[in-house]
Amino acid sequence: MGTSLPSRLVPHQVSTFDKVVHFSFYAVFGFLLARAALRGKSLIAVLALVIIGVACFGAVDEWHQQFIPGRYMDVQDWAADAAGGIAGAVAAVLFNQLRTRQKQA
Repeated sequence: MGTSLPSRLVPHQVSTFDKVVHFSFYAVFGFLLARAALRGKSLIAVLALVIIGVACFGAVDEWHQQFIPGRYMDVQDWAADAAGGIAGAVAAVLFNQLRTRQKQA
């Protein structure tokens, strides 16, 4: 995972769009996790579980970076992680509802 790379190995182009990268990776993570969890479960329960899970994973990932040379914990990175996870989970639920409606029509 890119978060385990020392800062000297992270391309400068990535650090310019740091929050966008965090948001994007965690949006995909949240989407995939929600799609996997949606099988016959309550939408609210899935959203809550995925949002809490992704936010916790992001927090642990940020905490772990303090042990990587040249890296540090950043609350703003964690916020971008959590926001991306939420966006991905919501997108998965909406996608699932759209597919369900199309199958019923």
